Amino acid sequence: MTVELLTIAAYARHRGCDEKAVRRAIAENRITRLSTERRCIDPHVADVQWARNTRSRVRPSRSGAKGAAPEPVPGYADARLRRERAEADIAELEASRRAGTLMEVDPARRAVFDCFRELRDANFAAMRSAAPSVVGLADVREVQHVLEDALRVGFDHFEQRMQAMLAARSGA
Repeated sequence: MTVELLTIAAYARHRGCDEKAVRRAIAENRITRLSTERRCIDPHVADVQWARNTRSRVRPSRSGAKGAAPEPVPGYADARLRRERAEADIAELEASRRAGTLMEVDPARRAVFDCFRELRDANFAAMRSAAPSVVGLADVREVQHVLEDALRVGFDHFEQRMQAMLAARSGA
């Protein structure tokens, strides 16, 4: 049985790696050469040693991986187009803000929270004020009318408050 020996360059092609990687593996004793002559690496032994002693790295292939197209490098025109689109978006947002059709998220969330808290509190107060009126009623419809009237007062107050807030916002 003959042993096929390879040069460092041939073994690098066999492994699909750079010749420098093979030389580094030899220098670090991760693979061994049979002798110092030109054809000195047994590929079968070196493959076993390489698998056992070398961490695999993920690196892009030079010829392109099977089925993977190389990513295009963005050029000046692409960067300029992205910048101009961003500037146009910013200009539209600024125009909307100045026109009053755009508002910041945090103040809007706070305003909605405050409005609904006020509506909740008004309706709970309406129930407390309507409770004494319901005590002597035996008919369900009468109780319902008293409660609806009390709630209507709370909703009317809420509507007036919202109208005032919207008028103040549109005037700002």
